Amino acid sequence: MMLYIKKVRLKDKSTLSKFLYVILHILVGGFIGIWYFFWLSLFSSVPSSLYGDSPVWLFGCMVLVCSIGVAVTFSARRTCGNVVCNIAAGCGLYVIFQLGCYSVATLIAIMVAAAICSGVGIVRICLRHTEARTVSRQRLAMARRIRVRDLIRRNACIACGVCAILIPLAVGHTDWMKLYEIYCNQMNRSMGSNADFDYAATNYYEDHGIEKNFDTIKRIYDNDEWQSLTTEQKHETVQAIFDCECKYLGVKTVSLEFSDNLPSSLYYEVRAQYDSNNRQVTIKNGLLDYDNDEVFMVIAEEVYHAYEHDMMELYSQTLTESQKSLWCFKDVGAWIKNNDSYVIGGNSSYEAYESQPIEEAAKEYATYSWVSYMQNIGDVVDVCYTDENSD
Repeated sequence: MMLYIKKVRLKDKSTLSKFLYVILHILVGGFIGIWYFFWLSLFSSVPSSLYGDSPVWLFGCMVLVCSIGVAVTFSARRTCGNVVCNIAAGCGLYVIFQLGCYSVATLIAIMVAAAICSGVGIVRICLRHTEARTVSRQRLAMARRIRVRDLIRRNACIACGVCAILIPLAVGHTDWMKLYEIYCNQMNRSMGSNADFDYAATNYYEDHGIEKNFDTIKRIYDNDEWQSLTTEQKHETVQAIFDCECKYLGVKTVSLEFSDNLPSSLYYEVRAQYDSNNRQVTIKNGLLDYDNDEVFMVIAEEVYHAYEHDMMELYSQTLTESQKSLWCFKDVGAWIKNNDSYVIGGNSSYEAYESQPIEEAAKEYATYSWVSYMQNIGDVVDVCYTDENSD
């Protein structure tokens, strides 16, 4: 069968019917999308706090790319290879937007390789002799443009597919302090702050009293040291961090309790919770066996929940309408709406729980706070190490 496109006769290389081509994109795309999302969030080494781990963004990218790919290939290129390329490109686009900034070198290397391959292919197409000497220059130029278009599309899809695998692997093997530093710098820019990461970290140390409990708090700096602590020492460390966070956020009269009586869930483990009625944070004892960064971020999140509830109470009961428009209260209105229909942890899926504005804000703050602590403790440890060696 021969297909004419703008007076250029091209072979129809389709091996799939139009109906099957669309159905395969939906079924295979859905399966690969679900598998890839769980691989990225559960089995890869990428911290979920670094990206928007929502399947909505992933499937949005896949639908966008697959729609364009189907439109371009629907007439004469309906093959299984194009189905795979379109789906892989959708996953790659999601990763590039979410994690590309954390592994720029890997992203650039893949794109440069794709550009070189495309350049070589374009040169070969342009130098290729025509089979028929009677082909007009206009038709020959049109045929070359179509082949170049197909080449670029195929190489772009392959490059995105490679990004979908290599970028998460590269990020997973990158030093976590470097990753979180990039994250915090991005957050500063998004908030309109000109302060860089080092300033934010130093300011945190000088103004909020980490030094008063430094010998206790520094135990969480190194994960190997943290894992070697006794339960009592871990309790002391968590309490010191908890008190420091309360002081920094200005949260008063909030107590901390360790317990195993927290709700269980088929979806995920509930590791801590904040009771606004009793102003109490409860942390599950099993959390202490986790890595240092996870323990710290859970503590910071729960203290921030106490801060959120105090802000919501202030917003609802004290402020005038004009005061509610102040920048410092810009997120409180969304928190109040979320609180009215709050999805309790353990009673729903992890996705429904984590996507709430109250939880997203607490998670963002905890990530920023963790980097600040580690930067400050690391600076002091380095100074002490230098002083000891100089003696």
